[in-house]
Amino acid sequence: MNENWPMENIKIDCTVLSPGKAVGSLCFPERMSTAVGTVTSFSEHDTRKESQRFKYHAAKLSEDIQADIDRVEQEGRESESDILRAHSDILKDSEYHNRVHHAIEEMELAAEDAVEHVLDEIAQMLADSGSELFKERVSDFRDLTFRLREHLAEEPSAFDHLLASVTDPVPAVSELFPSMILRGRKQGVKAFITESGTPFSHAIILAKSFSIPVILVPAISALDQHVGVQVLVDGENGNIVVLTPGEKHEPLRGVSEPQRVESTNIPVKLWINVTDPAQLHAFDWEGIEGVGLYRTEALFMSKTAHFPSEREQLKVYSDFFKFCGDRPVTIRTVD
Repeated sequence: MNENWPMENIKIDCTVLSPGKAVGSLCFPERMSTAVGTVTSFSEHDTRKESQRFKYHAAKLSEDIQADIDRVEQEGRESESDILRAHSDILKDSEYHNRVHHAIEEMELAAEDAVEHVLDEIAQMLADSGSELFKERVSDFRDLTFRLREHLAEEPSAFDHLLASVTDPVPAVSELFPSMILRGRKQGVKAFITESGTPFSHAIILAKSFSIPVILVPAISALDQHVGVQVLVDGENGNIVVLTPGEKHEPLRGVSEPQRVESTNIPVKLWINVTDPAQLHAFDWEGIEGVGLYRTEALFMSKTAHFPSEREQLKVYSDFFKFCGDRPVTIRTVD
């Protein structure tokens, strides 16, 4: 037995971001993952090659995101797929591509650094907007930086490799991204520990949807000495318990089991969620009551160079109401 291991359980108070309870092995994926913020140098004669690298890997990442969207939609999770669709829209935006190519050619940046430079500019614009909603979306842009750097490295993902090598992983990360939730779900992650985020971030929305507990701690560095040790993440009472090695823990209670629901004759009305009015073009409205929620923030998220003008918004909203006809709709405006 390692002499540095605790002889009794240690409890650490935390903040719950996504509820639930889980036991697993503490690990630190960021120590093996592609570093964000590492400058990559290259010859000034390689600008064309770097632009081609960016274009190729942005397209490959778009394919990966679309595959994630398809899988989530097959599970009937339309709201969750909307989050991923916003990432896809950013990658396909021509203005975003132009800015990255400009950074490569004029600033002589490698593709990795050009991607980070442009996305950091956009993220900073959102952070400085004064809108709490936009601030929540900064991590989405950092997520794209994280994933594009992995693609551009042209090596197997260190993040995925570590999770696959740990039994019942409980990753501790400084910032939790939506893509980490999806990948963690595939790799059997039991819970996440992070030192940043709010209950309204896209990553936490996904975690709640997939019933993955997430706990917020002041600093993950406080857990360094416990790497590889079994921890109980208690997303009900707001704490982490570092378990004594070799000690058997009580079975988890309070985790709801799937319940069979008998058929009833209660009338049910069907509504749809919309992020892009174009989704309603030639839409079959049979059996649909109306639009339960139209997320107007998707329009802002798809514009990487500037926010949509009043004229652009008027055109989009006019098309939306035209497609809906006289059906009732609920619109969530950007604050």
